[in-house]
Amino acid sequence: MKIIKGNFSDQNKKKKNSLEKKNPDTPVFSEEGENYSVMLLDLIKPYMDANPTADELEETLQLGIVAWNLAIPKSLGIPGYDDSLKAAAEKKGFNKKQVDLIKKMEKDKQKKYAEHSGFIQNYELKEDTDGRMKVMLTCLPLMDIMEAMDFDDEDFDDEDFDDEDFDDDDQYEEGIVNRSAFLVSHKPAFIEWAKKESGIVESGKSVIYLIDEKDSAQDVNDWLKKNFQKIMTDELAEITEDKRKWPKLNYKVFFDFFEVQYHPMVWDTEEKPLEKY
Repeated sequence: MKIIKGNFSDQNKKKKNSLEKKNPDTPVFSEEGENYSVMLLDLIKPYMDANPTADELEETLQLGIVAWNLAIPKSLGIPGYDDSLKAAAEKKGFNKKQVDLIKKMEKDKQKKYAEHSGFIQNYELKEDTDGRMKVMLTCLPLMDIMEAMDFDDEDFDDEDFDDEDFDDDDQYEEGIVNRSAFLVSHKPAFIEWAKKESGIVESGKSVIYLIDEKDSAQDVNDWLKKNFQKIMTDELAEITEDKRKWPKLNYKVFFDFFEVQYHPMVWDTEEKPLEKY
């Protein structure tokens, strides 16, 4: 069983004692020799302190479990991720910061543990004799979850469905996608720099960067201040990967080199899924 390392203070031990107790004999479902508690702890580790309190650990565990379980149907191409996330957030009372954290963990799960499809049903925190915390999970295989939905023949009347209802071309519609966008265009200063450093003559190329939808102008500004260096790095690397030739990566130079326009709504005109390369 994976152990969360880090000694808890007496105050934090009292907090731990207030956690909901579950069956101490709960089995840990494992697949191909892998322990799901180990994988979950690895998933949430980047998003919490090295020595978390019991309350902090429990909160991050709950977010990680939601992210893990949402990633499974999404990786299988089952629609409804956004609705499921919204429903989970409303049920658990998650705030926007917590929802954003779930999205990050969900992406991490798909990258690191895409082949593991066990649903995490519940968890238990137990304190070891030396004051360290253990995380125990109960997981169910994907097929058990689907069987638990209790479908029967009456749910699928042959008169209601035919092969045309499941035509791949009909699964997608044009419409608004859950993204906003920055249109980043090269200014004369960038074009002159590119010509000087590489001999490449740029002609004011523009690139579109998609981002999560934002609720306010402040959220838009905060995102750009936090991520402008990534955009700037991508654009500079297109000219030369020699970082010694790059200008300073600061906010002023960013706007000297690029014109930035924000577009809150993105409309997809195609009736086929988006793909990333």
